[in-house]
Formats: sequence, structure tokens, C-alpha cells
Amino acid sequence: MGLSIQTIRFYERKLLIPQPSRRKQIILKIHQIN
Repeated sequence: MGLSIQTIRFYERKLLIPQPSRRKQIILKIHQIN
């Protein structure tokens, strides 16, 4: 259904996004892909 927290953490580290709002956008994008 969605991503596991570990996967999100992995993307956080991979993309190195400091701003939470921007991180949310990317998480939403990832959710749309899945």
C-alpha cells in the first residue's frame, strides 16, 4: 500500500532534504508512483 518507514528514511538520506515541506512533496511523489 505505502512505503515502510525504513524506505522513507533511505530516501531521506539518499536525497538529503533538509526542509520538511520539500520532503513531504517527495514522499507524496513516491506514494503516487507506487
